Amino acid sequence: MKSRLIRYLDRTGLAIVLVTVIGGLLWTTWNIVIHQRQLQQEKDLMVKESADLKLAERNLHDLRTARSQVQNDAAGLYRRIPPHIEMGDLVKKLHARMKERQITLATLQPQTSVSEELYTKIPIRLVFQGSFVQIYRFFHDVETIDQLLVPEKITISGSESPRGNCQVELTLLAFERKTTGSGR
Repeated sequence: MKSRLIRYLDRTGLAIVLVTVIGGLLWTTWNIVIHQRQLQQEKDLMVKESADLKLAERNLHDLRTARSQVQNDAAGLYRRIPPHIEMGDLVKKLHARMKERQITLATLQPQTSVSEELYTKIPIRLVFQGSFVQIYRFFHDVETIDQLLVPEKITISGSESPRGNCQVELTLLAFERKTTGSGR
């Protein structure tokens, strides 16, 4: 009977050891799988964050480039819109451009200025004659002059002269920027 009890105890002990070993192996395997999943998730997250970081760097570079372009454009406008227009100098420049283009000036009249929130508009009415090509070139000169001049109203009509000239009535807007603390 003792040998039977010993066999029974041996088998029970062996079964307990096997169950414990198998349970330990399963538990260890489960922990390894969970750990690998966590590592894979962390790796995927790092890859995504790295891609996001590269995209953010590209966007930052693009934004800096755009900001630089806007600053350059704003600086150009700032130069072309003075705080005060010297009307005499501007009229001389316009007249000189017309002479270069062989355009006959009939009238050049600065009009009453119009005050806006950030700037003042000064309309300048011009009436002149010239060939279509000369007038086109003069318009190009007006666009590239160092003072911002914006055509507001243009009327071009054919003239009855034998040279085929056109008569132009043009209203240009010259701009003055308002400076802070200025009552203008």
